[in-house]
Amino acid sequence: MVLAHICALSTGFSNAHLVQLPKISGLPAPHPLAISADGKTVVGQFAPGQPFTWRGGEVARFRPSSNPKVLAQYAQAVSADGQVIVGQAGGAYVWTRHKGLQMIGNASSFARAVNEKGTAVACQVQGNPDVRGYLWTKSGVINFDSFTPTCISGDGKVVAGIRADHTTVRAYEFRNQVSQELPLPDIYTDSSAYGVNKDGSVIVGGAISDENSPAAFWKNGKFVKLDLLGQANAVAKTVARDGSFIGGYAGPEAVVWKADGTGNYLEMILKTSGASTKGWRFESIDGLARVGNTVYVTGWAHVNDHEAGYWASFRVK
Repeated sequence: MVLAHICALSTGFSNAHLVQLPKISGLPAPHPLAISADGKTVVGQFAPGQPFTWRGGEVARFRPSSNPKVLAQYAQAVSADGQVIVGQAGGAYVWTRHKGLQMIGNASSFARAVNEKGTAVACQVQGNPDVRGYLWTKSGVINFDSFTPTCISGDGKVVAGIRADHTTVRAYEFRNQVSQELPLPDIYTDSSAYGVNKDGSVIVGGAISDENSPAAFWKNGKFVKLDLLGQANAVAKTVARDGSFIGGYAGPEAVVWKADGTGNYLEMILKTSGASTKGWRFESIDGLARVGNTVYVTGWAHVNDHEAGYWASFRVK
């Protein structure tokens, strides 16, 4: 029944292209974490503390800081045009192709997300009971004491994240200068937020109940459960700038969801759209972008039982 459901949803996709991100000798496979809104730039880690960038050719080592004392460095997110990268290198940073490194936090800070223009950055703070994170802009900083940021809208006006206490984890947002918990139906005990579209109208993440843990999104504040595809758990990690497509995973497989809540395994989408997926097992979608009728995705997979990062594109009708 599940397979028939998946095949039925596969119509409407075409012209797929799949690329295994190249490896560098002596390093683990590149693990993508984010994709630019134009679909052309991928950032992530070879392993903790060893970041990379990919722009359609070879994978490149990326070290935003030249300080030899900063051994562990991270690339976490990228602007719409791929020119700005944020992460952690002895503290939260903003790196631009033309100006290089700018530190925007102390050693306990970590830049988690950046808006499309690269002018607003959502950062986490560790070890400070009074400040869990902050929003950095060129005009100033706004501290968050109610939740830890994980993502930011493309226009930089909405920040979302997670508040964890001794018993629960809940999705939060910062909108119109106010921090508030995202609504959650009574059946669910916990929730999370991991991605925001351009105008902040769609926030994606997940929820937990005693029976299952579905991926979910909030559209204009309303909670919507995404298709579990027969699995017990799923998480939505990323969303197109217009909110039309959502990426993540259900059980052990990468999934693309439409805005109506229906989902489809990525392998089925690519295979029915003309790409060769023999030997591939797609485990997650960590970045998703839509440009016109083309959707770009990046994430983690196995190819013939070997770990691999990937970039793929397909057309939508």
